[in-house]
Amino acid sequence: MVDFKIPNLCGASPELNDVLSKLADAKADAKAKLNEAASTAAAAFGEAQNELAGLKDKLQSIEIPTLPKLNLQSEIAGLASQIPGTPSFLSALAKMKIEFGDDIKSAGLELDSLVSDATKAILGGGDICALVPNLQKVAGSTEPAEQKPIAPKQASVAAAQESSSIVVQNANVVATVAEVKKKVEAYVVTDKAPTEDRGAIKIVKADKKIKSPSGSDVNVAPAGSGKTFSPDGGMPNRRASMTEKIILSDITNLGQGKGAGNDRFPPGSKGQERFSYKVTLANQPIDKIVITLHFGEFMKKFLRVPGEDSAGARNAKILGKYYSSYYGQHMYGWISTATTNSTASQNIKLNGKELIFSSPKALANHPGNLVSVDNEIMDVKGTFRCYGTHPRSVRFDSQYGPGRFLTDYSLNKVFGGFAAVIEYVYLDNYDPEPQT
Repeated sequence: MVDFKIPNLCGASPELNDVLSKLADAKADAKAKLNEAASTAAAAFGEAQNELAGLKDKLQSIEIPTLPKLNLQSEIAGLASQIPGTPSFLSALAKMKIEFGDDIKSAGLELDSLVSDATKAILGGGDICALVPNLQKVAGSTEPAEQKPIAPKQASVAAAQESSSIVVQNANVVATVAEVKKKVEAYVVTDKAPTEDRGAIKIVKADKKIKSPSGSDVNVAPAGSGKTFSPDGGMPNRRASMTEKIILSDITNLGQGKGAGNDRFPPGSKGQERFSYKVTLANQPIDKIVITLHFGEFMKKFLRVPGEDSAGARNAKILGKYYSSYYGQHMYGWISTATTNSTASQNIKLNGKELIFSSPKALANHPGNLVSVDNEIMDVKGTFRCYGTHPRSVRFDSQYGPGRFLTDYSLNKVFGGFAAVIEYVYLDNYDPEPQT
């Protein structure tokens, strides 16, 4: 640092010298008054502090000079405006070599070529920006120059007016968009009830009332497919299937009578006795009633053994022992309207949920532990062969095939404890918009 005590020294700053002199005087004054009274020393220190505060503000107003930034494009443009060979030209060229020489070599270029090409471009009315890289650095810095992107040019004339384009819509596209919009609006999801037929939704009116589980009256719409809606609060009906397994104590025996006879029922005598039973179902059947029954010890009579009767002898070679019942000795398929899609049968009578049906033998509960006769053809323990009449697909003849094999294990689990199994189709009432 410059010694401020040397007068008229080059490079000395009067402002900084003034601050340093005041600091030295304050230091000396403080030492001189250390042994005096405390109030005297404090007053001297306060005076020196105020004076130094003013000098600090003065120092902060001094502008510290910064080194200028050099730009290679600007320097070459300035050099091109001078006369080659003159002292000022040679001085500027030498300065440029010192400042940008290494950077130009790193870019794979030569300064003399750049100056020559740039001079020709300027004299020809061209632009040197396409020839000279935009290198920039602080003057005198030993750091490599930083290459900047080419600066954008400033427009010198007003922007040209562009006329608005005219769009001509394709008529087919317009029609398609309108059609798609209409479909989307038609199928929009909303919380409002529909008031007209729309797609698969058919509007219906309630035609009766039923009791809800809570005991209140509820409107019910006519039978539908499950895709109908009733705007007046009705609950549309949908078809549903139900299988009820019923124990003997829940079945009422209405007595015996003479039936029309059925040659297919073993032992096959016409005019045999019929039993009449009544049961109350959970729903009212409307279609496809299938009734399967258990007759206790009589179920063993469905066994067919080769050589013991005409049917057994005729089929001995291909069948072995088998049962002439759809479920062997476990259950007998008695009534089925599934193929006719109705409830019409001479052996049943419907009155709402109340079903009366006939039976060729007295009913009994399935014991749940039946053991059937193994079939020799299958030769698998616990497996028997059966041919039933319901459904017809397992009846034995040339058209419907060779029956099927079942196991006691599975059927004891399914039918154990029940005297009848009744399957049917009914109308299920449901609310399409349940209230929470």
